[in-house]
Amino acid sequence: MNARQITGKAGEDAACRLLEERGMMIIARNYRSGHYELDIVALDTEGVHIVEVRTRLDNTVAPSSTVDRQKQAKVVAAAKRFLSENEKFAAYEIFFDIVGVTIVGDDTVLEYIPKAFIPLYV
Repeated sequence: MNARQITGKAGEDAACRLLEERGMMIIARNYRSGHYELDIVALDTEGVHIVEVRTRLDNTVAPSSTVDRQKQAKVVAAAKRFLSENEKFAAYEIFFDIVGVTIVGDDTVLEYIPKAFIPLYV
């Protein structure tokens, strides 16, 4: 793994711990199907949470602010693929969350944004 992949994995590990501490069950991690990718899919009593994790090594930009409309569209498309391949979750309410992870030295700061965006259907 290169440095970027190691950083990303550390961020996703921290995000998974945070979600589990909040009572969520991780049902998929690093889901890939063709060119579709999801970081984390978690389940709780509200429904299925599609979680985009953004990790940064400095605090000049909030990681969550890097999830623009283009990235949101990619996450939504991947979520549609995931749900079509995992029909048992199709009846659940679907939420799109973001976990921003900032790692500076020995400090890791997590910013969890539940229901961070709502897909636009046009």
